[in-house]
Amino acid sequence: MLCTVTSDPAKEPLAVYRALKDFNTGWIQFIPIVRLTADGQPTADSVTGEGYGDFLCAVFDEWIRHDLGRLDVQLFAEMALVWSGGNASLCWMAPTCGRVLIVEHDGSVYSCDHFVNPDHRIGNIEASPLSALVDLPVQRRFGNEKQTKLPLQCRSCSWLTVCNGGCPKDRFALAENGERGLNYLCGG
Repeated sequence: MLCTVTSDPAKEPLAVYRALKDFNTGWIQFIPIVRLTADGQPTADSVTGEGYGDFLCAVFDEWIRHDLGRLDVQLFAEMALVWSGGNASLCWMAPTCGRVLIVEHDGSVYSCDHFVNPDHRIGNIEASPLSALVDLPVQRRFGNEKQTKLPLQCRSCSWLTVCNGGCPKDRFALAENGERGLNYLCGG
């Protein structure tokens, strides 16, 4: 079960979690929704870092007490994997990204489902196989920039090994030193 978290659901974490749990799917994924206005500011319905963090903490407390071993919450399972020394399987938690391409209806291939725009179109499956497109220098650069464009605040953060700066789509906030590229959700 996939659940998008905007500013409204973030205010009612237990109601949201319990409603999703009632579907009895055995699996829940939470996706924070951050949309930007034309001038680059988060919209009113975007979840804030603090709001998303509070949401996840409340859900975690409920899950750990009542549902551990019965319900898989993707983020919690991924964190446990990373904390136990495993490699992140989610692109936004890994040191690099760019291995999960998106193919549109016309065959166009893009670097990522969060970057479906002309700047990130890397080819077409009718002209090149996905295996070739994923290894293009431009695609490797896209994935490596997740790490190379981290602001100093992230590079010196004790949580870096867990989040690796998060998804690049959310890295538009200013770090404490004014450097661009801090994850907007970092406050959570």
